[in-house]
Amino acid sequence: MDEAIFETSFYESLKMEEYKSLSDLGNVFQYNGLMNDAKSLIEIRINNRKKRNIRTNELFNESVLFPVFRTTVCKVENSPLLPNSLLAVEKEMGTITSYKFETGNFSLDKLSFAITILNINKPGDCVLLTKIEYDGMVLTATPSDTLVTERYCYLD
Repeated sequence: MDEAIFETSFYESLKMEEYKSLSDLGNVFQYNGLMNDAKSLIEIRINNRKKRNIRTNELFNESVLFPVFRTTVCKVENSPLLPNSLLAVEKEMGTITSYKFETGNFSLDKLSFAITILNINKPGDCVLLTKIEYDGMVLTATPSDTLVTERYCYLD
């Protein structure tokens, strides 16, 4: 059942014009971002040369005594999920997004990271990096180049 929810061919087989994808099921909430796990990192390149890698545990202040980066945290309370609600999770690997912008002198101090904590009570809180700003300017993302590694659903 999990795979059918994500596949467009499943919706085509329904032969119902109003349902062509998962988003047509009436999703109220959709969150995208970089998850806090050991494989997630932010790579900073200047003039196409790698200058710094930031691991998510540094960003989410898990392994440091004092915060290294400017972060804002938003907690989204979705708990408990409504009865008969569907929670679909899709995890991807690769370049989730990249940002390109021009600045005179790049400074890590001008970066600001927005972190969203989804309290969904299934299978626990989900922590995501959802937005990056540089010197007050929200950075615009380019399309991703990823491979889906995991998909699953919860039906409550």
